[in-house]
Amino acid sequence: VSTQSTGEVCTGIVRETGLNISSLLVELEKLEKICDDLHIERMKSVHRHHLDTYREERHQELQKKKAAMEKTHRDSQRMRKIREDLLLEERHTTFGAEFQKDLETYRNTGSLSVREVQSAPLDTSSRSFPMTIRNSRVFSVVPVGRVACCPLRNLIEQEAAVHSFY
Repeated sequence: VSTQSTGEVCTGIVRETGLNISSLLVELEKLEKICDDLHIERMKSVHRHHLDTYREERHQELQKKKAAMEKTHRDSQRMRKIREDLLLEERHTTFGAEFQKDLETYRNTGSLSVREVQSAPLDTSSRSFPMTIRNSRVFSVVPVGRVACCPLRNLIEQEAAVHSFY
């Protein structure tokens, strides 16, 4: 039989309940911290997913732009090649006809008259230089003022080579 009074028993129970409440509050704080940590980890995971999705979309956009630029470059090179081919064909037609006329004149008469021939420019930035034929030699004035010449018979001998080139 216990000799403790009811007040002492109640005081002991209140003290014990206070300790239990304190330990319960400590455990609740630990649980709150765990919940906060889980929430932060979940948010990090969502953020990583969004970041990975963004990176993938950017990579796909970059690949599309790169492919478009490569296609544009190929198209512009193809158009440049077509323009150059047309220009070379036009030059071949122009100079080929003049060459044939001069060759026929030389074969028929044995000489060529002195005249200046203006060459068609290769492109808009190049200039024409006058050419003169004297004493079976072709003279061309180049931009620095020097005169280039070659024997006309060399031109006639190279007729087949010129036609095979074009």
